[in-house]
Amino acid sequence: MQYFSIISCTLFLIFVVYFPKQVSCGEITLKIKNYNSRDGFIHIAIYNNKMDFPNEKGKYLGFKEKANSVIDKGFIIYNLEENNYAIAIYHDENGNNKFDTFFGIPKEKYGFSMNAKVFLSAPSFEDSSFSIKNLEKKDIEIELK
Repeated sequence: MQYFSIISCTLFLIFVVYFPKQVSCGEITLKIKNYNSRDGFIHIAIYNNKMDFPNEKGKYLGFKEKANSVIDKGFIIYNLEENNYAIAIYHDENGNNKFDTFFGIPKEKYGFSMNAKVFLSAPSFEDSSFSIKNLEKKDIEIELK
């Protein structure tokens, strides 16, 4: 009987400590538009700090997924705390894990959340950012350029 109560207490503590944090977080479903092919990978970078956007080393979360999977099903980002975020993506068609450019001109398609306009450089965090609240589910479409 004592063994049962130890297990019950342990499970209760795990539930109380862990589960509420998961329930209170937001979620984003990312959908990609205007792609040329289904080859390669989609690189996704999530930022929560305007000083770091869109630097590779400053990303809050990063993902690399097969392009055909993201195109078909979208990509879900779970457990986001209430905050402002911006997303930067690129379609690594040749799968070399680099954003290919030629004299600074992109050779691969890219995009930003809020479909922020690009003029000679990446858009600002403010132009790309959106807010997510606890328990909120949000769909974000990014049109590749």
